[in-house]
Order: sequence, then C-alpha cells, then structure tokens
Amino acid sequence: IISISPGGYLGLYMLGVSLYIRDNYDLKDYEIIGTSAGSWIKLLLLTESSSDILITNIIIPIIKNISNQKLLNKNLLDTLFISFNNTKIKFNYYKGHIGLTEINFNKFNIINSKIINGSDCYNFEDYLNYCKCSSFIPILFGNNIYVEYNKTKYLDGWLSKSYEKYENYNNIIFKIIT
Repeated sequence: IISISPGGYLGLYMLGVSLYIRDNYDLKDYEIIGTSAGSWIKLLLLTESSSDILITNIIIPIIKNISNQKLLNKNLLDTLFISFNNTKIKFNYYKGHIGLTEINFNKFNIINSKIINGSDCYNFEDYLNYCKCSSFIPILFGNNIYVEYNKTKYLDGWLSKSYEKYENYNNIIFKIIT
C-alpha cells in the first residue's frame, strides 16, 4: 500500500514526489490510498500515461484555470473535478482508495473515519465526487460546514486521520510535515 497523506497547499511538492515514484517504480502490485489533497494526487499514480502527458493535459490546464479565477478556493474543487473528468486519459481508479471524514449529527460520535474503495464506485465521476468530499475544507471551499454526497455529509479526510490506519512498517507512506 502507498498512502498519500494530506498535503494542503504543499500538495504540489507531493505531486512531484508522486510523479517521480510512478516514473521510477513498478506500482502495479500496490494499492494506493489518498486523503484530502492526496486523494487527487494519487490519481496520477493510477494511470499508465507518461508524466509529460499528465502535465500537459491535466496539471497545466488546472494551473491556468486557477490563475484565471478570482475566487480560487471556491472553484478549486470544481476545477480539479472538471479537469480530471474531461480528460481522455484512462485512470485505473478502481485500484485506489479515498480517506474520508464522515459526519453524522444523529450519533454520539459525530466524526468517523471512512475509506471508499475505487472498486465500490459506480464510475469515474462517482470516484471524483468522493475526492471532492475528501478535500472539502469549509473555510476555504464554501459557506457550508460540510459537503453532502449520496445523502452522506463529509469534511476533509485529514480530520479523522483515516489514512493513519495504513501507517505501519509494511507500507510506503509519504507526507509533508510542516
């Protein structure tokens, strides 16, 4: 298992590490989990396309789109969703996992860790919606305190530290410590 923990605004550094790993190591026998910003970055490990193709067709358009927006944070998740969903690059999303923070106001323990397996998603669009849920930070991305998808409320996956269950000596973990 390769676990990509939350990186926040340092996600670009994690992006570089991810591209290096995918270009220099055989990842076909690894399962990959990403949480928060890592949920988007891990997608780059789930394709056989070259780094040049990924940079040209996904990374550069995202950066251009973001630089043209006045409301960067509010539109960032939609920009990521559209960029990944509209590309012709094939992602093996069914091999990836997404760490989420599920909230339920009707239970005593309102915040729960949840892992979505790519193989449980209906399609790539469903998978991308869970990536949005994993990286939703209320102050940055909207007026609501949560995002709702499939009748479930979510916050940024970092809050429940859903990725930590994978942190043992048998797994490859990379995260940015600030």
